[in-house]
Amino acid sequence: MRTPLLIGASKRGKFAHIPPGHDPGPQTLRTEVGFPLWGWFTGVVGTGMFVSGVFVAVGGRGSKFDPLEEALGGTFFALIGLMCALWGYSQLRKHRPPSLANRMPGAALAVDRDDARRGEKLTVTLTVPRSGSPEDQPLEVGVVCVERYDYQATAQTRAGLIFIRQTREADAYEDWRQVERTAGDQTVDFELPRDVPYSYEGDCVSYAWRVSARVARKLRSDPRIDHAVWVLP
Repeated sequence: MRTPLLIGASKRGKFAHIPPGHDPGPQTLRTEVGFPLWGWFTGVVGTGMFVSGVFVAVGGRGSKFDPLEEALGGTFFALIGLMCALWGYSQLRKHRPPSLANRMPGAALAVDRDDARRGEKLTVTLTVPRSGSPEDQPLEVGVVCVERYDYQATAQTRAGLIFIRQTREADAYEDWRQVERTAGDQTVDFELPRDVPYSYEGDCVSYAWRVSARVARKLRSDPRIDHAVWVLP
């Protein structure tokens, strides 16, 4: 039975990379904290700095201040704020990839099952609305396996050098197929190789599988929607 997934509904519960019926492992429970508070704080403060800097640079504080100093100081302050705001936004996009909702209203993604073994096929159906995204931005459907692994990092404190555990992500496998923009349903079959990692929720290493639809864009992040699947040995 196909499970429909509307473009834009990128989250299915707290642990979006795990399909229903499977529990998160120790690594996921330790690291799945959502968008960090410091990201919001940096973005908000940066935006405030940018607005204040522009206000000062255009002479908003009045004629009693030196215009050149105001322009230089305000511009510098605004640039620092802009960098902070952009960094905060990049962290938001990292934790919450933009959906395809605004680019393809009414599009939908469906997978024939949430669980499959290595060597079996997954059938993915993408429903494309009458008006899609621009023709110069390819529309793709893919199957991706992401490895999450812990590593030892160091940090300098007043008490000396300490070792901390951090987590990184890397694509262990990906298979993308470009699809046509014709309105209606388009079905793509993906065969899962027999030698790829299977889904695993461990303490130091985990493997998460997903089916995705994305608009491939140059020099910018790809708006996408994910559907988690569980790959068995």
